[in-house]
Amino acid sequence: MSNISLLTPKIYEKLQKLKNVHWIVSAESTDERFHYIRWPGKYQTLVNNMKKIQKLPHKVSINMVWNIFCAENILDFIDSMMENGVHPNQFIMNSLYHPPEQNVLNITKTRRDRILDKVRSRLKNTDKKFFLYKVYEEMVSILEQPLLDTNKAVLYNTLKEQDRKKKLNSKEVFPELYE
Repeated sequence: MSNISLLTPKIYEKLQKLKNVHWIVSAESTDERFHYIRWPGKYQTLVNNMKKIQKLPHKVSINMVWNIFCAENILDFIDSMMENGVHPNQFIMNSLYHPPEQNVLNITKTRRDRILDKVRSRLKNTDKKFFLYKVYEEMVSILEQPLLDTNKAVLYNTLKEQDRKKKLNSKEVFPELYE
């Protein structure tokens, strides 16, 4: 399992010769959000490497972890991956429950309702036989639960520490979390 950021030519050369390979790619957001969540990964590197491995006769799955940092951006990520050749049957999603302050249900009611509308619309336009349909069903099921109200100070302290370690600015990457 990897976010395939470190797919060096040497590793790629060895893996492409193998017949029974299942790539489980860990990613759930785009651009600077991907960089922050999957630090030090770069989104364009992920996209380029996905294009490479999609050409191989290997199985490829995208394992997404749905959380407060990618609550809505996960939909842009899915669109981007599909534009780059990922099939709707290649998506798997897990929802993050711990730490509780990073649970997707810590978003505002307005954001929840907006995301719920988008996901319900996608559900109508996705074939039931694909895993992506199950992903959207799970998202609706989660978003229909009561919102949480965890202590935001814990989240902000975590982000402050991550900002320091990564030399990034979470307020710029996730402005909606600071509203």
